[in-house]
Amino acid sequence: MNINQNWLDSLKSLGLATEKSDLFLEKLKKRYQSRGRYYHNLSHIEALLTSLQAQWQDLAKPEAVLLAIWYHDAIYSPLRKDNEARSARLARQDLQQFGADTALCERIAYLILQTANHTQAPTHQDHDLGWFLDFDLEILGATQPAYQRYAHQIRQEYKLIPLGVYRKGRIQVLKRMLQTPYLYHSPLYRKRYERQARQNLLAEIADLQDQETLLDRLQRSD
Repeated sequence: MNINQNWLDSLKSLGLATEKSDLFLEKLKKRYQSRGRYYHNLSHIEALLTSLQAQWQDLAKPEAVLLAIWYHDAIYSPLRKDNEARSARLARQDLQQFGADTALCERIAYLILQTANHTQAPTHQDHDLGWFLDFDLEILGATQPAYQRYAHQIRQEYKLIPLGVYRKGRIQVLKRMLQTPYLYHSPLYRKRYERQARQNLLAEIADLQDQETLLDRLQRSD
């Protein structure tokens, strides 16, 4: 897949000016290649674009989803809680320079903002949004070794957080995800990934809890 060409084709399909499209794309790539991005990096974006390409015909406006993919983690700091809002703001600013109208800018910003609520039960009937969120969480349903690599990469991104604090917070997030009726919105992804994803989440929780138990024992033995 030629991600540069897909970017250009999507802009053209949406009727946006493309004189500086390569420049904007290179700036985005540099953001995803910046130091400290172990998971939320260019490989993550490429994985989502591959998933989008496979389902392209099933989306109403896949070009808009492609732009949302590129911008959804453009600004990412594990120590901040407004990454999605800041990324959405950047998308608006850039797209306005491309000549995008208000409706398109707000649509893409909306898609980005929804990635902050993965642990909430889905209640929307937004077809393209459902696919976009599924693409973003596809990693949860990966094979166990791939999921373990992902979990390790997330911990690396949060390495400034003390391990004990991280474990507790991570367990809470994973448990909230397990409490949702389902993790995936599309019937295809639910059939393909739901069971494995829940097994992966449960396994990570068990591992984190085992680490806590071992640490407690070691501290009591001192």
